[in-house]
Amino acid sequence: MPLPKIQFLKGVGPKRAELLAGLEIFSPAGLLAYYPRSWQDRRLPGEAEKGPPLEEIHVFRGKVLSAREVRTSKALVIFKTVLSNGKYEVEASWFKRFSWRYDVFASLKKEVREGAEIWIVGRPEDALFPSRIRVEEHYPAGPAAEAAHVNRIIPVYPLTEGLTGRFMREAVLSALAERGGETPEYLPDDIRARRALASA
Repeated sequence: MPLPKIQFLKGVGPKRAELLAGLEIFSPAGLLAYYPRSWQDRRLPGEAEKGPPLEEIHVFRGKVLSAREVRTSKALVIFKTVLSNGKYEVEASWFKRFSWRYDVFASLKKEVREGAEIWIVGRPEDALFPSRIRVEEHYPAGPAAEAAHVNRIIPVYPLTEGLTGRFMREAVLSALAERGGETPEYLPDDIRARRALASA
C-alpha cells in the first residue's frame, strides 16, 4: 500500500507539499526521516543541564506590561513590548516593513497585548544590552507551545524559502501522531541493540 501524500498531513496542504518536495520529502515517513541539522536549548535559564553544545538562543516567558508601535522610517516599523516574569523585565521588539495598505502588526497585536502571558525566542539587539531582544518567534503561554517550540530542547531543520522551523516542528508532530506506527525502521537490528536505541 503506497504511503499517503504529504499534502494530506494536517497543516501541510498542496502549496507546502510542493516546498517539501523541493527537500525531497514526499510522505510522512520521509518527513520523519528528515533529520535536524542542530538543536536549540529553549528551556528557561536555570533549567538547562550540561550536555553537548547547542545553538545559542534567548528564551523568556513573561506577562506583557506595555506594547507600542514605533515608526522609525518610511520603510520600517517596530512593535515594542515590555515583558516581566515577576523578577526580571525584558524589552522585546518585532521588526517589519511598513505598508500603507494594511497594519503589518494586526495579528501580532491580538496575541501580544497588555496582560497576555507569552513566550519569546530571539537574540539580543546589542551585546551590551542583553535584555533587549529581537524576537524571532513568539507563542502564547500554554501546553500547545511547550509541546514543540519552547521549554525543551528543539530540533533545528534545514529549510527552504517559504518553510519555517515552526511549521516543520508541527508537521513532524502531526506525522508522528498520524503515521508514526507505520514508519519503516531504517537502522539495522544489530546497531539498535548495540546502542540500546528505540525503534522507529
